[in-house]
Amino acid sequence: MTLRKLAMVWEVNDPLPENADLIAVASAAATRERLTKGSMEISLLALEVAKKYPSALICWGSFSKNPNPDIEWREKAEIFSSNRNVFIGGVSSSTDECKAFRSAILAKKIDVRNVVVVTEGSHSRRYKRVWQHFFPNVNVCFRSVPAQKAADRKNPIWLQRYWQVWLVANICAYPLYMGNGVKRMTRFNFSQPTL
Repeated sequence: MTLRKLAMVWEVNDPLPENADLIAVASAAATRERLTKGSMEISLLALEVAKKYPSALICWGSFSKNPNPDIEWREKAEIFSSNRNVFIGGVSSSTDECKAFRSAILAKKIDVRNVVVVTEGSHSRRYKRVWQHFFPNVNVCFRSVPAQKAADRKNPIWLQRYWQVWLVANICAYPLYMGNGVKRMTRFNFSQPTL
């Protein structure tokens, strides 16, 4: 099987629910000057999903190790300019991002039953395990940007620069998130390595 075919099989694209209370937009970082291709593609897909759910809250954060901390926040604030969006703050890992989403939901006192998480395909399968851990009684649905569309040679997260590397890294890391793995990974909060 080629890596392209494996990437297509690996990415999670669940059927969309009839209703959604929340659209969670995963962070994929920013360069010094712009959103990474992954962040832009994920944001655009989230806007498409949001059209189906006009009353859903859109939550998003920014990678805390961006070379220019304001770029991702500023660009996404413009993209998600409606009054139904919430910035969850800076995040550095899948587990702390999910915790930040949960904190934002609790702070807004929103009864969340259906969530659509928008992320990148290589990351989606591992990230879904994290969401299922933090939101065990919520219907969590994933939509993914194809891995090839998210690759960006200027991404500060060096594993995400080449989609093939990011795919293999996520496949290798996946077993660490099985069983009690998410709880363990939350305790250690391994953040993405940057250059």
